Amino acid sequence: NERFVELNLCLQNVKSGAGDVNVDLLESTLALMTNTGNAYDPLISQVQRNGSALRPKVLFHDTDVGLFDFDLTNGIKLRPFDMAIVSVHFPCASDVFETDFLARALSVHVPVYSSGKTANDDNNVIAHTEASAFFIPESDVWNYYVELPGNFLTLVDRFHMALA
Repeated sequence: NERFVELNLCLQNVKSGAGDVNVDLLESTLALMTNTGNAYDPLISQVQRNGSALRPKVLFHDTDVGLFDFDLTNGIKLRPFDMAIVSVHFPCASDVFETDFLARALSVHVPVYSSGKTANDDNNVIAHTEASAFFIPESDVWNYYVELPGNFLTLVDRFHMALA
């Protein structure tokens, strides 16, 4: 019985002069600390590609309507200042609770490709980079949870009151 974590990612093309970018959700990766706690040799988890319920989905896109069944084989095109919110699932078999996952999560990486013309050439040049987001350290994760009687955990709101 495999477990998955769902991450909702917000992506935006903020480079007005760079032209369009293509975001490749199907090649997204998640870096997790191993069970031994070694952050220097992370476990790399690949995004779930199969299964209709778990494959990446576009939840919102600035300029297009009806992308919920969007074919992600060719990625998502973002024009300058376009924004998209996407849902991706990653396997995390050893993590049972949200805090287990957050304590081990290091970063998420999404490949981004851009194309444009150079000053000396009329051909399109494709540049590859990654959009990366880093999780807060485990020591900070515990600032957002409180232990209740019976060893239960709950989130703490901004006023440090337990949310039940």
